[in-house]
Amino acid sequence: MILPHGALSPSSLEEQWLQPGIKGLPISAPLRQGAIGVQGWNVLRGDTGFPVGVLKLRALEHNLAWMRDFCARHGVLLAPHGKTTMCPQLFGAQLAHGAWGISHPCATFDRWPLLLAVDDDYLVRGACNTFF
Repeated sequence: MILPHGALSPSSLEEQWLQPGIKGLPISAPLRQGAIGVQGWNVLRGDTGFPVGVLKLRALEHNLAWMRDFCARHGVLLAPHGKTTMCPQLFGAQLAHGAWGISHPCATFDRWPLLLAVDDDYLVRGACNTFF
């Protein structure tokens, strides 16, 4: 998976227990976040609730590589704005792809507590936290 395991300590996030009521998740009992990707849920099939935030893994991989290559080609450094995603796993992926840092968000985050990571068929493969 493109999201690096261990970057900015998101491995501890994989161990956290998600409680019923998390927007988009069809759970009626607590579920370890690291187990989301093996549930077999498909967003387009309606397995998750709506609205739901999703992250297309192939698009993420493309964008991370494109920005890394663009910065290298033009000799610039990048520190993406953390407020855009407020997601520690994405911060780790950006840092692993050449960002020198993440700029600090300065506003509250009031969207989904999780983004579901989906493949091209919208099969849920994992989740990313969206908090600070």
